[in-house]
Parts: sequence; C-alpha cells; structure tokens
Amino acid sequence: MKELNGFAIEKWNVYDLPESAKTSTCPLCSESRKKKKDKCLSIKWEKGLADCHHCEETIQLHEYVKNKATSVVYSKPNPPSRYNLSDKVLKFFEGRKISQRALKIAKVSEGFDWMPQFNREIETIHFNYFLYGELINIKYRAPKKAFKLAKDAELIVSGIDRWMHEDDVILTEGEIDELSFIEAGFSNVSSVPNGGGSANLQYLDNSYKFFENKKKIYLCVDSDDVGKKLEAELIRRLGAERCYIVDLGDYKDANEALMNEGVEFLQAAIFEAKLTPLENVKTYESIKDQYRRFILEGMPSGYKTGLVSFDNIFSTYTKQFVTVTGIPTHGKSDFVDQMCIGYALNYGFKTAYLSVENNPEYLHVNKIIQKIYGREPNNLDFDNELFNYIESFVEDHFFFMNFDESDELADLDTALSKGSELVKRKGIRVLVLDPFNKIPMKGINRERTNEYTTAYLNKIDAWGKKNDCIVIPVAHPVKMKAQGTNKMPEPSFYDIKGGGEWYDMSPHGLSVYRDFELSLVKIKVMKVKFSNLGVNQAHVWFAWNPRNGRYTEVGGDVDDGDEITPFWDEMPWLQLPENEKQKKDEEIRYDGYSEECGF
Repeated sequence: MKELNGFAIEKWNVYDLPESAKTSTCPLCSESRKKKKDKCLSIKWEKGLADCHHCEETIQLHEYVKNKATSVVYSKPNPPSRYNLSDKVLKFFEGRKISQRALKIAKVSEGFDWMPQFNREIETIHFNYFLYGELINIKYRAPKKAFKLAKDAELIVSGIDRWMHEDDVILTEGEIDELSFIEAGFSNVSSVPNGGGSANLQYLDNSYKFFENKKKIYLCVDSDDVGKKLEAELIRRLGAERCYIVDLGDYKDANEALMNEGVEFLQAAIFEAKLTPLENVKTYESIKDQYRRFILEGMPSGYKTGLVSFDNIFSTYTKQFVTVTGIPTHGKSDFVDQMCIGYALNYGFKTAYLSVENNPEYLHVNKIIQKIYGREPNNLDFDNELFNYIESFVEDHFFFMNFDESDELADLDTALSKGSELVKRKGIRVLVLDPFNKIPMKGINRERTNEYTTAYLNKIDAWGKKNDCIVIPVAHPVKMKAQGTNKMPEPSFYDIKGGGEWYDMSPHGLSVYRDFELSLVKIKVMKVKFSNLGVNQAHVWFAWNPRNGRYTEVGGDVDDGDEITPFWDEMPWLQLPENEKQKKDEEIRYDGYSEECGF
C-alpha cells in the first residue's frame, strides 16, 4: 500500500492524471469549457493536491485510508447549497478585513438553517470541515454570534486537507481567526471547532494523527483566561518541544490584530513566535522585583538618535542588532552615520565601523564631521577651536577597521574579533558592518543561502549579546525593477539578499528610500521587536541637506500631499565647553550609558 508523508493511500491518482506531470486539464471543469485542452490544473504530487486556475478549486489527488471503524456512528451533514456568497455575507467579512479569496480557500458557504437560539430557520454562514475531500462537519454562524455544529457529526479540526502534508501548522481558537491568517498568506492554518471554552477536546483525539508529522505547531488562541487554558492543554497534548506561542501583543485574537494592524503584523507574529520554554524556567519569586518595577515604572525606553520624528517610531536596546537596507545611492549608510552620531551625542556611545565601501577612511570621516559641524569644513577651519574640539570628539568616538594593509581579510570572524578588542580597549557600544555581502563568513557555502544567512545572523546576535552592543548590519536588497514611471519600488525585508531569515531573525529592521521626485528620504520601520521601542511599519520623511549631509525634519504631511518645508539645520551639534567642569561633566556623560535602556 502506498503512503504519502506517512498517510496510507487507498487509491492512488483517483482522476488518472498524467503521472509526474506538473500541469493538466481539470477533471472538475475542463469538460464544460470551450478550451477543453487548456492545462489549467497545477499539480503538487508531493502534497497530494492540485489547484485549478479556472474554477479555483483544490482537489485531492488520492483517496486515503479512512480511520478504523469505531463503535461511534457519526452523521454526515448535507453539502452546502451554494458557495457563491451573497453581498450581505461578503460585506460582513469585508468588515473583518477578510477577502473573498480567503473565503474560497476555506470553502466558506451560506444557507438557511434552523437555529435553536432563534427557534426558526435563519440565514447562516457555514464553516465547512472537510477531510480527504469529504464534508465531515459544519459550524453554522447566525446573527448575534449564534453558533451550532452539525448534529451528531464528527468533531475534527478545520482545513486538514490544506495542511496535512505541510511541516508546520497554525492552530487558532476560531474560524474567523483561521481566515485572518489565510488572508495574511498562510494556508497551513486550522481552527478548533468548539472554541476555547469547551472541555470537549474530542476533536484532538480524532485529528491527532495529522499533527504527528509536524515540526512546528504555532498556537494562536485568545489572550483571555479561557484561551490560556486551551493553550496549556494543547501544549500538553501536542508536545511542548514543537509548540510555538504566537504573541499578538495587546490584541485579543488574530482577527482583531488583522483589523487594526494588517497582514504584516500577523506575518511578523508567526515569524517571531517563541518556542514553549522547557529549560531554565524562572519562578515568579525570582522575577517578582522586576515585575513590580515594571508595574510602577513601565517598560524602559530605548536609545534614541535625536531625530525627533524618527525617535517617535523607533528606538533600541543594546544586545540587539538593527538591520538597515535600501537601494544603492538612496543613503542607507549615510543614515546609519547619523544614527551613530546621535548615540554618541546622547549617550557617549563609541562606534566601530567595518565599512568596506566607505574607503578611503578620510572620506567617511568627512561625512561624520560635516554632520556634527553643520557644514563642510575648509582649510580656514584648521585653527578653529570648535572644529578642533569636534575632531577630538570624532577621535574618541569613532573607529574604522581596515584590513587592506594586513594579511587578514575583511571576513565576519575577523571583524567580530577586532570588535571584541575594541570593546575591551576603547569601550565601543556600536558595531557597524557595511555591507553584509562584502563581509563574508567562512565555513559555509554562500550558495546555501538560508543556512548561510542563519549562521551569519546568529553570530552577530551572539556577539552583540556577549558584548552588550548594538550591531548594525547594512544589507543590500536584490536588484529592484523600476515601475511604469521608472520609479524604483521600496524594498521590503523579503527583498534583502540572503533569504527570508533576515525578517525572521532580525530584532529590528529599517529601510531607507529616496524619492528623487520629492527630493525627500523615507525611513520606514520594517520591524521592531518590542512595542515600547517603536511602531511596526511606521515611517517618517526627511529632507537631506547637501551642505552638511544631515537628514532634516520637514513641515507638512508628505503622505497627504502637503507642501513640504524643510527645517534646515546648519548649527554645530557640539559646542565648546565653557569651563573645565563642564568638560569633565561631558566626559562623564559620554563614557557612561543610561541604565534605563539596558537589561
């Protein structure tokens, strides 16, 4: 008997499709079409499924061996009368930010059914539970959140046919939350049939074998007490070693998060889900003092740059890394310089650069000094006391790695080793690696993209934690294609060279995008780890001052089409100390750091 991913097959290839073919005609709709020979069916033999691009149906390629007979005899509900949803139902789901496409994937239908809450037949939405292509159960939803399940039907989790051959699955507490994740691009998502308040977990008994081959099970239940009890039982039953907890922050469930934040929030929540802890468990007593301090004082603020509008949407702690990306010539390295200058001015942080493209180093130094000084210096400034003071500041706070004149290469291990030396000898708190693709890592073939990027980011993450530093890797996106207006699109986290691990593993991510038509630069927070540190997907606009290289605040709302007024700032960011005491006070401030920001 044949098997597919551990599931026994009663009859292989029930529609007699061409073996090993990737496309074919559709057994459901091709006969009724004018173009009967059009290969509209995409076949996924490895998943036992095929998708028709004409009728948009997903079909099971095989007939699987059913569960062994039991003493329980289940009823089968009648198939839905129609899948074409009415405008009224579509409008209801539109209000939940769920599209018609997601409803079709989940096979949602509607009809008229007797509902005990109303004691009459009423219009209902059908959430249909299929297994091996056969309708097993229906959950009916009527107005005023009235629900019922098909009488005497088998309890199973939803969507099994979609995800039974996947390595991972997302498990939610309700069908609306399941649809929310489908809307966010996840078809491998399921729902329990009777919510979190039911003590009847028979659905898990009936469905457990479909979880046996899963490497990761993401649990996204409601954040209330009922949801947490369900979560605890699912962990106990499914195994803590593969259960990942999805954190939706302050939102009660996935649909509330979708409605308020959009699909990217849900995507990020899955990517950032944490494995259920097994070891090194802390008791409440061990963290009670920290908890009470949190209640009294709230979350500590992060380190900020001094750019007010940017600081309103992003800040960071040490022991974390901040990925910065942007199209070449759009100014990502220049913006990183301004961040580092801000950390130096505000907290006395010292920065080490391995900036392969910023050579020779004196050109890089010129960019930094221009920003601090307020203009490009000339030879007349060499005897200027303020200029000399700024030179001294740069000498104390910025260090530039250069391996061109040594036998060493500018690889990651060498850079991190030199960074560790600078931590000990100079007290650096920021390490900039610019760009990622020109600072290679030894030991792993770069063509094994995901493995390479994962190992790379793990190394810089571990180094930052060990040395209590902010690490800023600057990463180029793949080559972006111009749009119809010849305007380049903004790169996303997924456009960074090196694979999707950048999004998965980076605590924070920023993009720098120059709009040449507006003569403005857009800084976007692609990701921020903690809500108190910033705003995911928020952005701000700056003007770039060619006279000093500063990113400058602007007046007017760019996104609303307002007239923009740059607030040009050309005053020095440093002033001469009035006396030795002030100078000493500044030295103390620069050499220390705010304990509020560290953990």
